[in-house]
Amino acid sequence: MYNPDIKIARERGATVVTPDEPGYGYAYRYAFRQDTERVHNDADTTYGFEMIPQLLEPVQNGDADICMGSRLEGEIRDGSMPLLHKYVGNPLLTRFLNTFYGAGVSDAHSGFRVFTKDALETLELETTGMEFASEMIMEAGANDLTIEEVPIIYHEREGEETLDSFSDGWRHVRFMLVNAPDYLFSYPALLLVSVGAVLMSLSIARLSIGGVNFGIQTMVGGSLLAIVGYQVWTLALFSSIAANPINKPEGVLVGMIREQFQLEHGASIGILMAAVGVLYLGSVFGQWLLAGEAALLSATATLLASTVVVLGLQTVFGSFFMSMLADST
Repeated sequence: MYNPDIKIARERGATVVTPDEPGYGYAYRYAFRQDTERVHNDADTTYGFEMIPQLLEPVQNGDADICMGSRLEGEIRDGSMPLLHKYVGNPLLTRFLNTFYGAGVSDAHSGFRVFTKDALETLELETTGMEFASEMIMEAGANDLTIEEVPIIYHEREGEETLDSFSDGWRHVRFMLVNAPDYLFSYPALLLVSVGAVLMSLSIARLSIGGVNFGIQTMVGGSLLAIVGYQVWTLALFSSIAANPINKPEGVLVGMIREQFQLEHGASIGILMAAVGVLYLGSVFGQWLLAGEAALLSATATLLASTVVVLGLQTVFGSFFMSMLADST
């Protein structure tokens, strides 16, 4: 489709290239391959090109690898940004990036950026959609690049907006979580296992706190939480082997197992756990056969043994799966 802006740009000496595939991220990556200059600016009239010198200064002086224009720290003109983006979307996604990747920025999805050629070559940018804006900051944080911001004025857009608030927002969140296994798997798993262990301990001790009695019901809940938490934690291990996330798992246990894991060790531990649980359950079953239901031992202890058996079996089969993943990478 003919675009008069392209003619104007070329008449003023600009080099205009047309990507051979669609996608916000792909368009930028395509343009980066064409030239050595590294100014990133959405050409929809929302960002003023007259601010380029202010963003160039810290990069040229060596004070920053990347300098971004911050809309949220600057001025957002009336009608230029939907309220949902201004007060929910952009602040929330920026908070996620700062928490997961230590970005330390106020406006992670600004489309106005300047960076060095060395910085761009350091970033392993691969996405083709709107999550490209997040990927650049995530990679910068993972590679300890210095990011500075300059307050800018955000103007009203000319032309049709292509951003889909919910689908593109979800793509950002999904991409951030997939590349941060600790936040996606390890921390939730730790919470689940911890709560489960506490409930099981209180149930075995038959304690009563604030009028709440801990018995077989809470033992069942604690067992389920512990089993699910352990399963989620193994997903952190699997993802650290099968994938190459930007923010790699930093847990001591995950790192140690990933580096020193051997199938025989994991399978042996799992078999030992399952055997201990099965022996106890076998003794309970034997007493039931001999003396009937009255001879049953503590129901909570029996459930604990069952939980150990399940965790042991998960460990055995998980160890084989980890070995398969390691061999295929």
